[in-house]
Amino acid sequence: MQQQSEQKKMYDECVIPREMSEQLMKEAKETLEKPEIKNDGCFTFDYFMKSQALVNKYWHMYAMPLIAKRTEARRALYCEEDFDTKVKTAIMNEQVWQENSQELINAQFYKHMGMSDSILAKSRQLYM
Repeated sequence: MQQQSEQKKMYDECVIPREMSEQLMKEAKETLEKPEIKNDGCFTFDYFMKSQALVNKYWHMYAMPLIAKRTEARRALYCEEDFDTKVKTAIMNEQVWQENSQELINAQFYKHMGMSDSILAKSRQLYM
């Protein structure tokens, strides 16, 4: 039970606020054309890059203040005993949080746009 509540807490920390998500979707409707998918099941390069730029813009608006707070907290760990282990753990937790939050915003965005995860995965593999 405790593990589930910890997982829920981690998930909640990774999800961007509803208002920001709605703002992202509104901007996507205004700036992106209809999703373009090639015969191989990938987005066109232009659509993929434009949509990723938009998603990354909103992820940065959400994440940067949180990253700054976590950086301050991590720096404070250097003053404690056994700081090596604590700092390494904090760094690993930060990396996991950043990766998970980026994945969640991507998943939310493309799901809202009516695209499947496989199209995003194929496009990432091709273009990144």
